[in-house]
Amino acid sequence: MYIMSILPALALVGCSTSDKKSPATCNDIVAHPSQVILTSAAVSSGTDTISMGVCVYLPQDYTEAQTYPVLYLLHGSGDDETGWVVKGNMQAIMDSLITSGSTIPMVVIMPNGYAEHYNTWFGTDIPEPEQRHWMDGYFETFFPSLMDWTAEHYSVYTDKAHTAIAGLSMGGYHTIHVAGLLQGRFDYVGPFSAVEKVLPQLDTVMMGNPRLFWMAIGEDDFLYRNNVQMRAYMDERGYTYTYHESQGGHDWPNWMDYLRLFTPQLFH
Repeated sequence: MYIMSILPALALVGCSTSDKKSPATCNDIVAHPSQVILTSAAVSSGTDTISMGVCVYLPQDYTEAQTYPVLYLLHGSGDDETGWVVKGNMQAIMDSLITSGSTIPMVVIMPNGYAEHYNTWFGTDIPEPEQRHWMDGYFETFFPSLMDWTAEHYSVYTDKAHTAIAGLSMGGYHTIHVAGLLQGRFDYVGPFSAVEKVLPQLDTVMMGNPRLFWMAIGEDDFLYRNNVQMRAYMDERGYTYTYHESQGGHDWPNWMDYLRLFTPQLFH
């Protein structure tokens, strides 16, 4: 059972003292009942260790005395770990959903989807786009380490029933590939406006038997046809999933609505 305590006090946003450059500063994010922490995680894959930029959402009255479910929320191409907070207004969305009782309190982890040897791609040492890791499978290999880091630093459940992953566009691609790589670790999978051309990757996700596979796309989205192909592939194989089609295209108004629709379905 989850007990939600609602207090009128506001907690100011917390930011790490990292010297990395970022489009977000403490002053960019207004006070909310919750906290958003801008930090970094030392994560490893094989012999590689990198410092991955991470935004962490902690619900109002977060306490180490309570254990919370966790949502890994992934950004799209051109953004970084702050994208969902700065552009997607996720903090206000989550606060509203939790305060209204539509969603239970949870921790949200928003990592930088460009797995490089620096925190954020807004830094001065940015490689050329074609030299960067983004949809080549490299980012996904760091996810087990990121999940371990999350469990070490925050009071979260680590079982499948209390773990969700979702992302937009490139983050939707990462969502599918992470859920496939870590088969059976996520009970809730939400690709928003996702691109996935290697359709058999969906098999590896569904073999993990997620409780909810929730996909959404705008009717004018340039990835609409790709999502039609994804649905046809899943229908042919008899997979159970939930599909939401909206008006509009590949844009933040849609992705913010998808977060509002997806999150209340988690962890029941």
